[in-house]
Amino acid sequence: MAKKNPSFSPRASRKTAMQPQGTGLTLDPNFNPTQARKAAAHDARKLGLQRGDLPNSIKEVIATLTQAGFEAYIVGGGVRDSLLGLVPKDFDAVTDATPAQIKEVFGKRCRIIGRRFLLCHVYSGRDMIEVATFRAPPSDSNHTTQDGMIVRDNVWGNIFQDVVRRDFSINALYYQPLDGVVYDFCGGLADIEAGVLRLLGDTQKRIEEDPVRLLRALRFKAKLGFGFDAALERQFSSQNWALLAQVSPHRLYDETQKMFTGGYLRALLPLLFDYGALAQLLFYPPTMLTPLVEQVMINTDKRIGGGKSINPAFFYAAILWENYLYLLEKYKKNSPFVEAQVQAANKVLDKQRPITAMPKFAEQFIKDIWLMQTRLANPRKKNLLKLFENPRFRAAFDFLLLREQVEARNRTLAEQHGQAVTLDDESTNGMGHWWAWFQTLGSKQQMQAIDEFDINAVRTRFGNIVAHTLDHHTDAQANDPDKPNTNQGLSEQQQLEKDQLRQLSLADHDKPATPAEPLWQTQHADVWLDNVADDAADEIASADDEPHSRANRSRRNRNTTTLANTGVPNKRRHRVPSSDLSVLERRRLATAQQAPTLQALATAGVPKPDLVDETVITDNQSTAISATEANTTETKTGTSIPPKTKRARKPKNEPADDHAVTESKPKTKPKRKAKTTAAKDAEQADSTDNEQPAKPKRARKPKPAPDSDASAAADDQPPRRRRRKTTETPTHD
Repeated sequence: MAKKNPSFSPRASRKTAMQPQGTGLTLDPNFNPTQARKAAAHDARKLGLQRGDLPNSIKEVIATLTQAGFEAYIVGGGVRDSLLGLVPKDFDAVTDATPAQIKEVFGKRCRIIGRRFLLCHVYSGRDMIEVATFRAPPSDSNHTTQDGMIVRDNVWGNIFQDVVRRDFSINALYYQPLDGVVYDFCGGLADIEAGVLRLLGDTQKRIEEDPVRLLRALRFKAKLGFGFDAALERQFSSQNWALLAQVSPHRLYDETQKMFTGGYLRALLPLLFDYGALAQLLFYPPTMLTPLVEQVMINTDKRIGGGKSINPAFFYAAILWENYLYLLEKYKKNSPFVEAQVQAANKVLDKQRPITAMPKFAEQFIKDIWLMQTRLANPRKKNLLKLFENPRFRAAFDFLLLREQVEARNRTLAEQHGQAVTLDDESTNGMGHWWAWFQTLGSKQQMQAIDEFDINAVRTRFGNIVAHTLDHHTDAQANDPDKPNTNQGLSEQQQLEKDQLRQLSLADHDKPATPAEPLWQTQHADVWLDNVADDAADEIASADDEPHSRANRSRRNRNTTTLANTGVPNKRRHRVPSSDLSVLERRRLATAQQAPTLQALATAGVPKPDLVDETVITDNQSTAISATEANTTETKTGTSIPPKTKRARKPKNEPADDHAVTESKPKTKPKRKAKTTAAKDAEQADSTDNEQPAKPKRARKPKPAPDSDASAAADDQPPRRRRRKTTETPTHD
């Protein structure tokens, strides 16, 4: 049973339990709305409801509708779960404003949806609040079918009529957070305290109005742990289950989504078997829970409890797996295996579509999982990388690993019952554990694993682990000393492998206290890693000796272990730049190096040279200058002579300074001056005197004379003028 709010008191609910129930509330001729409100009002604080616990989105929607002059309340599961001490999944609001009026109040933030039951989706920040209008009982037969099922529920009413339209009493509580009042018109607080699920009004009639309430009753029973009252318990008959055939397949799929993604599938699925609901939800329902479906059920609840997202189609793939295998065995007798797979998958989905209409992407998701099972379990070496890069690989791998985990249990149950409990007799060859190990490798190690892949070696290595794979009762069996230990047949190395693979598996999310050792190790890998780590440490230590290097400062923060694991040789690492000095640092260094030279020249009586152009001095030149100044030579007379330096380039029209230092530049050839015509004639005359006479040129043959008629005709025609291209400028009138 769900945990109740500690502030919840049954005394507050006794008063409303005596009120008329069902339709009698509105048909009573002495009914007084004011007195009914006063009798149904309860202090929210005494019930443990605090306004501060509500999200800002629902408070903003209620406040906006109230300020616009409408009634607005929080209703449904949000109030129920808050009273039970649970965390509500969402909050719904109800008001006396029509959908058009709600749209007028919220403007673009409101979107009207639905056809059978008009609703408004109001967006407040990142949250979406579902706002409904008070409903009234159907006014004529146009809103119901011959069996009494409501097909149109868009008759507006007031809060008292809306109470009658609610399905369960625990969902008919109206909470006004601004006033701090909870209205209970039908004894819902007493049913919450007693843990009873009760339909309002005539139970049989309410089931005929909406047969989906049978599925909702099972869902609330599994979620809250409540029991059915006597009238509701009698409604789970084959006659009422047959009414689900009149419900839209899309609505049934939405209801199954809520059942499979609520986090209580482990308690709900046995109820669906016991009460016969699966016969109306699947075209060929299973007669018992297979180990695969049970394992998927457990893992789904674990993922939801851990805050992880799930795909409802994954559970459909598991529960329809037996139907797919049955048709596959039938079609592969007359068709190739690949074609038989496609035919079987399409047939199953076509049969299921009229019952629960799944979206196209969900059907494709299920189909891809089924078709990839054989390729993942018995892959070709050349297709390993393609399978790993497939967008559906992760879902298909999870399905394969779950099948592999229940192989041992399938064999055990088959021995106990004397026959197979599942049609899944194809071995996975231990590939589920191999793929789990493959995903832990790096890119280079994955390529090496693909090159060394051998299906027989994988089957031999992981076959023992698959044979000893434990079911979900592993922890209970480990705590019971009377039960035999199934791990006795495993060696120490196999036990280490199993611990690591169970950590990767979806069946066990508990992290081990110590990380498992790697499955494969390279020979002498420890020695090689130690050498790489030592080289990296020496390089970092040498880099620390250079205090002015920016690159070295980043190297000090680099982790030695990371360098060792990457194994990058020293030659391939980034080289140290020749100089990291800034322009200002170069100028200061040049000025400091010139100071002794200038002082020596001043002592010897040599005129002071001009300042050096520091911007053109490089590090190598400054070092050469300081070395030359330190080794000055003396002449015979004993006077010291300053070192020879290169002249600095001066601007034009300025004398060159002998003491200036310039930057050495490569020599370039001088440009040739253009020769005048007279010089060319003189050179040509000189060359003709010394040269031998040139050979006479060959005379060209004269062109044949044209015909006389053609020449005469050509003389008569006027000469053609060559057109001159001109650009016309546009004129503007």
